[in-house]
Parts: sequence; structure tokens; C-alpha cells
Amino acid sequence: MVSKRKFFVIFLMMAILLLLFQSAQIMRENWNYYSDNEYASDLRMSADSAWTEARLEGLRKGAVPNLLFVGGKESERAQVVTQWCAYKKYKVSREQALDRYSSVSDIPTMVVIDGATVDVSNYLPHVDSYLRAGVPILFATLPDVKAIKENQKLQEILGISDIPKDSVKVDGVRLFEGYLLGGEAVCWKASGDTSEDTSEAAMFRMPWYVTGAGSKTYMMGLVNERIYQGDDFPRIFWRNSSQGGMVFAVNGSYMDDETGYGFLDICLYEMSDYVLYPVVNAQNTLLVDFPDFSGADEEAVTRLYSRDAQSIQQDIFWPSIYSMITKFNLKPTCFFMSQDMSAGEPLIRSGQVDFYLQQLNEVGAEAGRSLRYGEDMTLAEKLAADLDFYKATGCKYDFRAAYLDQAEAQTLREAGDAVSQAGVNTMAVESEAGGELLSYLTTDVSLQGITHKAQEYSFPEALRIRGIMDSVGYSNMLVDFHPVLWPKSREDSWENYFDKVYSNLYGGWSKLALYDQTTLSQSDARVRTFLALDYRSMRNGDVISLYLKDGAREGYFLLRTHNEQIKSIENGTYQKLEQDAWLIHAQGSSAQIVLEDSEEILHYEGPFGLERHGR
Repeated sequence: MVSKRKFFVIFLMMAILLLLFQSAQIMRENWNYYSDNEYASDLRMSADSAWTEARLEGLRKGAVPNLLFVGGKESERAQVVTQWCAYKKYKVSREQALDRYSSVSDIPTMVVIDGATVDVSNYLPHVDSYLRAGVPILFATLPDVKAIKENQKLQEILGISDIPKDSVKVDGVRLFEGYLLGGEAVCWKASGDTSEDTSEAAMFRMPWYVTGAGSKTYMMGLVNERIYQGDDFPRIFWRNSSQGGMVFAVNGSYMDDETGYGFLDICLYEMSDYVLYPVVNAQNTLLVDFPDFSGADEEAVTRLYSRDAQSIQQDIFWPSIYSMITKFNLKPTCFFMSQDMSAGEPLIRSGQVDFYLQQLNEVGAEAGRSLRYGEDMTLAEKLAADLDFYKATGCKYDFRAAYLDQAEAQTLREAGDAVSQAGVNTMAVESEAGGELLSYLTTDVSLQGITHKAQEYSFPEALRIRGIMDSVGYSNMLVDFHPVLWPKSREDSWENYFDKVYSNLYGGWSKLALYDQTTLSQSDARVRTFLALDYRSMRNGDVISLYLKDGAREGYFLLRTHNEQIKSIENGTYQKLEQDAWLIHAQGSSAQIVLEDSEEILHYEGPFGLERHGR
């Protein structure tokens, strides 16, 4: 028999346990302000404050770096160079032909020649004149291999000592360490792979150029070491010394998209004792159409998963997503797909919207609106339908971010006012390769381009993202749930899709996590600062002085040095990304960075016995 005293103790213990377990949930529900968007903020900058090349008018010659592009003005290379200059706040001139160097004209910082659209043989004396004046030259593409074979002078300028084959299929590609953020990278052709129609397959096919003394290789093809010496491996990207100047050459189509940003950065880095330029410092993860309240393809979902769309999203998708978020320290933005309310009452159960808002708040994520819509609806009608849905469900969340897929992006600018009136500050859209990643839709609504898809990974794609990361300090990764909730076959199942996403994150994309993980609204604030930022920097001895112009008081910058490290910084903070690469957060109208010799000297044997010590 239990005494009253023991009964009271047992009762008290059970009450305490109940209180402990229930209080945690009660606190989560009552102290979790999930209906508030903590990332929503008033706009400080708009399209009117964005930097344009017009700001450079009236400045003295040589006041800002100036690139001269020679080639087809509408080519992919021209677009890439122009956009790269806009991000760097440089001046760019585009010409169809190369004139002889003249000290009277505005001397270019670098000349970029599109060898695929210009008959280079007609301008070799002009090329010499620029090199003798110390102006570096980049061949963004090379002339046809037969034209190079027949022109000894061009071979000398490019530093080509031999052309064993007009075309060769290499076994792999190697990017050497110390140039692009992310370190060395090697990609081997898959065993037994005979495909020729993929970007990776095209990367393994190239003319075989061998360079001689005075050259330096940044990227090369790999062939059988038992047959060929390292000195004879095909060159992809290299530098040659000619007439006292630097000649950079790209063997392939790498300058056709954002990969070219990274190659231009390498040229800039090799030309100077330091480089300092603005970056966004934002890496976004977009979970599109999750959760999907529209009903999805219930018949196909039930047939594939043996349960309805809402239960599988909550019981299977979300736990997997949560583990991915915590494993890779992501800060996602989930774009909710609403229901078309023309059918009447909402299909979802009461509180389901609040459930996801609460879960997202706990992991520091943001909720946005997916504006994917059907053929029988316009974007303006979709925005209105969203408002009806969230009003019917009692949701008071302040949605500031939205997503629009590529199929509907062409109608985006037509509905710019409707987007702005709907309270959207920023939109994630798919952009064309080499085009504007970051821009404005309207005066107040910014556009953030999607850089890559989580379920797709290849060496060319990773190289392209590294170019963006090095040059812009930004990435926008898409995880699209639409195929999973509207499956056409078993190949579209969640197991297959999530396995691809997780594997690519673990084996590839997570290795490029160099900058801050941000939600789309957090990134929006930094993008606006980046687009508006104008700056100048100069070096005197060991001190680099950075000046922000037009009243700017804050900005992120990437500093690259040659075997030097930061000793101290005034009016700012810094973070080491990797050897000789530093992320600077300037906090004030000016900042002073003091350098000293690095304790970690970058000392390695180059690919062909070429040593590099210090600067």
C-alpha cells in the first residue's frame, strides 16, 4: 500500500516531468514570433542609387581602370567582360578593331581580344605596341589552330613552342592552386565515357598547345604521364611574357559564361601586387514550392508515396530538409506555393501554414512566395490569388521575397508594378549565362539571379560558380520541389531527388561555402549595397587605403595579396578565406589595411618545374 507521503512525492515528480516536457513546447509556441519576418526591413537603397558607368564621365584619364574589348560587340565574351567591369566599377570600351597604342588616348588597363571574331594576324604590330607600353593583353578566345600554325609571330606572342595535334581528347583537367578561391581542382574523365554532347565532354576536347620558357600555366589538360612529360601537357589557360608585357591566353570557350569572371580575376591578380574589389558576401539556398498548398498532383503523389501531398511534405520532406540545413549550416528561403482560391475554401487544414512558419523561424530561415503559375493565369492574377489565400488562412507573415521560374521570366518586367505593390522587395529568377546576375526590376524591387541547381553538379558548372564566387562573392542555389510533387515517373521520387541534392552538397557545393549563408532578404540588402558601391583604393608601402564614395559607409571587399597577410585594419574587420585571400568588411567612409609578410609562404613547384616564391 502506498502511503500518502509516497503518493504525494510520486504525484509531484509526475507533475514536474509533465511541466518540463510541456513547458518547452508552450514556450516554443508562445515565444516564437513566427508570424513576423525578422528579415523584413525598410529599403535603404533603390535602383536610383545603383552604380552606372555614367558616374565615370568627367574623370581624368587613368583615374579608374579601363578595359578595352576588341571583337564582336554582341558576342558572349563581350557580354561577360562588360558585366565583369560593371561589378568591378571599371570603365569598358568595345571596338571591332584594334588601333595602334597611343599615349594620347585613355590608356587601357588591359586589352581583351576575342580571337574567334577578329582576324588577329592583321593587328600583331598593334599588339606589340601595347605590350611594349606595358599593357597586358588577354586572348579571351584563340584563332583557329590552323591560323596559329601558319603564323610564327602569333605563336611567339602567345608563347606557343609546339602544336603536337590540332585536336586532342584529354584524360582530365587541372586548375592549379593559388588563383581562384577554392584551391586546386582536378577533374578526370569518367572511365568508359564516350559522350560528346555534354559541357564536361566538350571541356576534354581541345587543340594541343605546348608553351615554352617564360610562360606560366594556370590550367591544363592531363594526358598519359607514361607517354608524355609534364612539360608537354596541353595548356588551357596560361600567361606568356612578350615584348616586356604580359599575354594571357584561353584555349577553349571558358570566357563564354561566368567562368570568364574567374579568369579575368586571375589576370587582374597576376598584374598587380594586390587586388581589392567589392563583393556581395551572400550565399543563398532557395527551397522552391515547399511547402506546396496547391494540392499538387494528388493522384500521382498517392500512387508514388501511398499518402497525400500535405502529409508527405510534413512527415517526410521536412525532417530530411531539417537534417540538411543543420548538416551544412544552410540558411534557406522557402517559397510557399499557395492554392488558387477560385475553387472556394482552402484545401489545407487549419494551422498548416503556421506550422511551417514556426519551423522556419526556429532554424533561422525565411518564407517567400512562389509565383509559378499556369497558362490560364497572368502574373498579376497570381499575385492577387496569393493575397486571397493567405487572407483565408489567417496568415499575417510579411512576405518580402518571391521566386519566378525561367518559363515565366519573360513576363516579369510587364508586371513590375504589380510585384512592387504586393510588398515584394526582391525576386529570385533564372538568368542567362554571362548576363546580369544582380539588377533591378523596378525602382524598389531587386532581381537576384539563380546561379545553379543543387541536383546538378559537374566540373564545368563548379568552375563557373567559382568564377562568380571569386568575382562577385555571391551564389544562389535552387532546390526545386515542383518535379517531386508533380511527378511524371518514379525517377521524380523524393528518394532519388534528395539523394542527388544531398550527395552534391556533401561532395561538391558545400566545399564552396566561403561566404555568409543568408536568406534572400538578407542577401537583398547586401546586393543593393554592392550595386550602389563606388570606391577607390591605393597602396603606400605596407598600407592599403580604401575610400568609399558617394556617402557610402559600409561594404564588403575581397583582398588578394601575394604572400602577405593582414596585420591590422582601421574602420573595419577582416576574415581569412584562404591563403592570400581576405574578406574585408569596411565600416566607415574609409579604411586602412596594414600588411606584413605572411607566415605561410605560398611555395610550390609549378606544373613544369616553375617555382613561385613571394611576389
